[in-house]
Amino acid sequence: MKKRDYCFLVIGIVLWAFIALGPNNNSTEGTSGNVQAVELSVEEQKYSNWLKAQITGDGSNIVLTKYVKDNLNNPKSFEHVKTIYLNHGKDGKDVKVKMVYRATNSFNAIITKDITANIIYETNKMTILEQ
Repeated sequence: MKKRDYCFLVIGIVLWAFIALGPNNNSTEGTSGNVQAVELSVEEQKYSNWLKAQITGDGSNIVLTKYVKDNLNNPKSFEHVKTIYLNHGKDGKDVKVKMVYRATNSFNAIITKDITANIIYETNKMTILEQ
């Protein structure tokens, strides 16, 4: 065979493999196994909705932000920096939240602080762990 024939052979094999195997587009059409993996149970959906309701557009936690603002000298000076969420607890559904924020202190100086809290899924109660 000539070099040109080998090129056509390789191109043909690649095309055949592409057509036979198809592109990897993660489609769930016609495969019930993939559809079941995507669906959430009712309890998982409730937990997911609860977790989404805890988070604002900038990523801060609604309950923790309210707590911090209620305890500041100047609540209007509050500025969210970042929030980290960790699932923990016996079933992994309690949420440990660490938030970094800026605010003015009693001398009107801008300070950066962080606070860590635990929020229990079943009761929606928050416990401050570190401040």
